[in-house]
Amino acid sequence: MKKRTMTSAVCSLVFLQSLILPAFSAETDLTQIETKLPVTGISAQDQSRVDALFKLYRPYSEKPKACPLESNHHKEILSKIENIRNLFKDNCMDQDQARLDAILTGAQSIQNSLNELGVDADSNTTVNTLINGDIPAGDGTTVSGAQIANVFNNINNIFLNGKCKLNKGSFLEQTADIIQSFAQMGLLVPNQNGLVIAGGGLALSSILRAIDSIFTDRFNFDEIKDRQTFIKLNCAFYDLRQDVQNAGLMDVGTDQHKDDLETAKALIKSVEAKIKEVTTNKEKIQKEIETAKAEHIKKTLDDLVPLEDSVKKALSQVQIPVADTDGVPATTIKLRAINNLAKLYLTMKSQLDAWFDSGLNSIPVMDIMMKQELSKLDFATNPTEFQNLIGMDVKEFNNTFRANLLFHFERVTGDIAASREAIAKKWLKDTLIHGKDVAAYLKDLDKRVLETSKKLTEAQKQMMTTEKRLASALGESDFTSSDDGSENVVNILSQYEEIASQVYGKWGYEFMDYTTQTAVKKNDDFHSKFEKFARNHLDKVVMDNGKAEYLVRHPSELSELRIMYACQDAMPFRRVYKYADGLVQQGYDFIETNKRLFHADVPSGLFGIRSKFRLLQMHHKSSIFAKKIIGGQRVSRDNYENYIEARYGSKQKKFLGAVMLDVDASRTKAGVLQKLIEAYQCDKVTMEETN
Repeated sequence: MKKRTMTSAVCSLVFLQSLILPAFSAETDLTQIETKLPVTGISAQDQSRVDALFKLYRPYSEKPKACPLESNHHKEILSKIENIRNLFKDNCMDQDQARLDAILTGAQSIQNSLNELGVDADSNTTVNTLINGDIPAGDGTTVSGAQIANVFNNINNIFLNGKCKLNKGSFLEQTADIIQSFAQMGLLVPNQNGLVIAGGGLALSSILRAIDSIFTDRFNFDEIKDRQTFIKLNCAFYDLRQDVQNAGLMDVGTDQHKDDLETAKALIKSVEAKIKEVTTNKEKIQKEIETAKAEHIKKTLDDLVPLEDSVKKALSQVQIPVADTDGVPATTIKLRAINNLAKLYLTMKSQLDAWFDSGLNSIPVMDIMMKQELSKLDFATNPTEFQNLIGMDVKEFNNTFRANLLFHFERVTGDIAASREAIAKKWLKDTLIHGKDVAAYLKDLDKRVLETSKKLTEAQKQMMTTEKRLASALGESDFTSSDDGSENVVNILSQYEEIASQVYGKWGYEFMDYTTQTAVKKNDDFHSKFEKFARNHLDKVVMDNGKAEYLVRHPSELSELRIMYACQDAMPFRRVYKYADGLVQQGYDFIETNKRLFHADVPSGLFGIRSKFRLLQMHHKSSIFAKKIIGGQRVSRDNYENYIEARYGSKQKKFLGAVMLDVDASRTKAGVLQKLIEAYQCDKVTMEETN
């Protein structure tokens, strides 16, 4: 008997191994799951149509290096407007008090809206897109273009018509700062952070009016504040021009636009359907994998699944010790438990036989004990033991029969659960989808769905932008108070023309004249200083080609005093060059920022003298050819003579391109100063001398 029991135990262990680690075919293949549940983007043909349409109508987004990039950090807007209010407050009579209060109230409301949308210095969250005020943020918050317009109208009215006595330089500087902040916010179309202003045309028109008022006043480019103000306004006008262009206000509707609009609308529907499909199919794939796993576990466990359910029901009868409960005597509860367990035993008997034969328990004696305890419930074959249970004291019942069954039922459910977990783990490892185990496949699925959704969302955004621009060009926009109406479009374009004529005219000319001629003076000053510096501190070598080269003397050849003298001269002379170089860059930035304004339809000037418009064109064209020369490209003799060698005015002033070449030619000499400063560690030398 002992020998047979041992043999049975060994066989049981073998069976246990085979059940916990079931034999599979080499790979369980679920690759077909994505055939019926694809998680791909739109077709290559549709993507090609999206790319082609967006390329044709995409918003112009190039940003001049001289102008600050768009930002979602608008928290300082309120403080900037408060600065304007404070400029007025101490210098205005009582009749302007209402306007002053309106300025601050409007600014506070705007700032509150921005903060609620998450558009502040502490937020990296892209705000909700608000198209024409029709699609509010999740909490119903919008940024009102009308409020922005009221703030600027009040500032403008006090400045032009009020009783204020103020420092115009400070006013211009502060106002330009505010204008620049608002111009980056996306008044007609969403900016790069997704923010657009509801009723933004009103705001745009008012800001353009404020810019025009400043341009109409005056600039003195010898003053740093005036130059900075002009540059800020120039950048703001650039941003606003892009808004006007990207919103389609300049576009003239054509039959091609109609066809493209219908295509864009169809693509939007197609993309939106794909976005929904990808998300839904991902969830279905995950669900099907879970279903396949559950079915495999059920199939592998076979008869143990119904046993598990039965044992769980039986376990509920013995989990809590028998005691008086809610007026029901403990004896009654004991009898109920015995009755329920006896009924369950009739169901479990055949299931338990399969369990005992399976040998899932590595200690067979435990199964023998369990069988003995359960046999007491069989009143048909074991009436004496059954009667003993009926008459057993409650305390004894709790501490013997109930306690023993509690242990065995928990043991069985635990063993089955462990088997279930082992089977699931092996299935996840052995089941391959697209050559990956389930965990790796699901990770890859998440990644692919994320990438696909991102591409689809971008395509959706591109087509919505295209649709909006084409609708504007074709006049399909509904002219309501939220998107300003046709009269406001007229105001915008009218102010646009006024400012463009100032930039491409008087102030543009004077800014370029100041910039280029000051750069010439500083560059000439650098040359004269360098020649003197070279005689005192450098070695001059004439090369075979006749050109002179300047060499830095080794510091070991010089006394500390000579090194100090060289440093004292080199650092300010280098600064002179950087000033000239900065001025030229500033001039080039202005030309580059406004190059789209320099059209050919300009007056030629009286008596053959070039007009300011024509001179700005010359600055622009000369910079193009100068940049080619600096880049090592060839320029025709005619272009060189007409745009590089050409001069204007009684003082024979140089155009920007010629100045660019002059300053670039000085770069080699400035580089010698830089080498000397680094070789002699001038920063350290001059600091030690001042300590």
